[in-house]
Amino acid sequence: MKYQEMIKYLKAMLLAGLVTGAVGLAHAQQPDWEADPSRFTNSMVVLGALNFDRTESTDANDKIAAFIDGECRGVVQPMLIEKAGRYIAYLMIYSNENSGTVTFKMYNATENKVVDVLKAINFEVDGLTGDVDRPFVWSNVQLNTETKIHSFSFREQVKEPVIEGNEIWAELNPDSDLLQLMPEFSLSAGAAALVGRTKQLSGQSVQDFTESIVYTIRSEDEQEFEDYTVHVYVKEKELPVTNFISPNGDGINDRWEVQNLHLYRGFRLKVFDKNGSLVYSSGNYQNEWEGQNSKGNILPNGTYFYQFKDASSEYKGTVQIYR
Repeated sequence: MKYQEMIKYLKAMLLAGLVTGAVGLAHAQQPDWEADPSRFTNSMVVLGALNFDRTESTDANDKIAAFIDGECRGVVQPMLIEKAGRYIAYLMIYSNENSGTVTFKMYNATENKVVDVLKAINFEVDGLTGDVDRPFVWSNVQLNTETKIHSFSFREQVKEPVIEGNEIWAELNPDSDLLQLMPEFSLSAGAAALVGRTKQLSGQSVQDFTESIVYTIRSEDEQEFEDYTVHVYVKEKELPVTNFISPNGDGINDRWEVQNLHLYRGFRLKVFDKNGSLVYSSGNYQNEWEGQNSKGNILPNGTYFYQFKDASSEYKGTVQIYR
């Protein structure tokens, strides 16, 4: 939502009595913070959630106030936004200057206590910080900014899934139902995992993994986001590979290529001649073998035997070389 649209929205809520304005707060309580918009020419908006000691506010009587040079420049109470499933505060901040440091204080109605917010922001004319999906978070404690998946697993897994960068590869038992999987995971302290807008709970949330799924990791302070793509697969009983190569440079069957090679990350290929002698070996195979030995010399036409394996799986078969 753009700034001018947000201003119209806030004014409509002011008229409806849903947002507090210059003359005070609905259900006013101490402290007696006030801000008079008529005294100022500039404004900005911050959409955020209140967080007291790592617990998010769900009390409409709590308050957030903005200050510039020690003067209250905006105050509001959070309200429940059903779309987001949480209490969000729409805070308008006023100033006659084009810049300045904005600090915040929060009022915890349950404990009848005022606390300082650690994070300050810069005033920006017509600025808009945060939105309903990714709100600014006011907190009196330092919140974690990390967005890592430390572990990700399934009860149905054959071996420990591999996390490489921002991709996760998990091999499951052949009889696994990919439509109904319940992963278990651990994240950075305070972080949350989301699929779309839906928060995922380790060992509780069920997902359909017939296609790769993107998990968005939101930091505890909700200002950092990182996407991880989770690939879940069941390996074929037979290796999906041709048993014939003709490495003559015509672009057809020039290489021994395993289909869906990404499912076989870390597999080693060994090729033996009819006498059982090892003629070629490649770790973490990348579909590069063109019928040569390990020294790069061309192997003669004929039948060869391959072994394709990692720590938990092994495939064996024959391949014909014909030029």
